[in-house]
Amino acid sequence: MDEDPYLTAAYDCCEHALENLSTAMSHVMSDEPDYPTVLLQLNRAYVHTGDALALAVRDAHAAGMSWAQIGQALGVSRQSAWERFSDHASVTDSLANADTRPLF
Repeated sequence: MDEDPYLTAAYDCCEHALENLSTAMSHVMSDEPDYPTVLLQLNRAYVHTGDALALAVRDAHAAGMSWAQIGQALGVSRQSAWERFSDHASVTDSLANADTRPLF
């Protein structure tokens, strides 16, 4: 069975987010926290996590989940889920531009 490139990309995004969170936590726990680095790493984790979520939503919808089901899983309305994630081009653009953003 072939790997789904979107799921692979989502997994990679999650790995990078965890690396960013780990780096941020190590700076927070130091004797003299480096807040600029903490903020930078947390923002990068936020971006990677958002990318992973968008990819997972794209796959879930492509697999037949309705916007109502996706919204329920995310704790938002069907309309909110659709407004946030229905533009599949943004997911493709996110992947295409992934190498232009720092990964960690």
